[in-house]
Amino acid sequence: MTLIYSIFHSIISKREAKIFLSFCLLPALVPLLSSSMESLGSADYTKDFFSFLQTVLEVQFRLLLPMLIFSLIISSVFREEIDSKILFLYKDMNRKRIFDAKLIALFILYGLYLLATAVTSLITYYLFVVPRLNQAGAFFPSDATTLVQGLLVIGTQLLLGVIVIALVSLISIRSKTIVAVLSGLFFLFNMITAPLLVGLRYLAPLYYAGLKGNLLVSLVGVLVLFICYFGFCYLKGLNQFKRVEF
Repeated sequence: MTLIYSIFHSIISKREAKIFLSFCLLPALVPLLSSSMESLGSADYTKDFFSFLQTVLEVQFRLLLPMLIFSLIISSVFREEIDSKILFLYKDMNRKRIFDAKLIALFILYGLYLLATAVTSLITYYLFVVPRLNQAGAFFPSDATTLVQGLLVIGTQLLLGVIVIALVSLISIRSKTIVAVLSGLFFLFNMITAPLLVGLRYLAPLYYAGLKGNLLVSLVGVLVLFICYFGFCYLKGLNQFKRVEF
């Protein structure tokens, strides 16, 4: 835990981390970006808090800019420390322990970002959207199917973020920051667009998350692809990290 805390403290103190976390304020811009209060009131995503949060997370996910900043942070945790020989300070420690601690610290930052986004969305929805539009202010949608589908989509987006962390970590061990960052963005862009392409849709977790009528197939599809993508990136990254000369 001490190692994880030490790594996380060094990450959170970076300027890029503060910029990344600032994107959690995006929900506060939703009313400002709306063309009119009437159009905002007629939007489905304002009917309940969960739908509002789902829309905010989807906008952040497809915006790519937050993940660009986050990828720079991920790369710095590995590439910059390798180039600057800082990892020499850990030469007597188990390399798997170091690798896992770095990933966990990055997962914590990602989780903090999502939590802050949820809190900002909650405040924005109940202090601005509900009073101004005279909405009922329900927390969850009345339709259980819509709720389950939304949870699956949000969960899939979260898992894709975890995969990007592992992927950028893997590439940054051997390659420069620009290569690692672009690889992460390229992967994420393909995961977003693949559901629209007949030949590639079955390789995208979001395709299965968007399927309606068979929750089991959707859940299995998402989890199988996550295990394959994350498992490959984690095992390959760990193997390369063990070979790095401190």
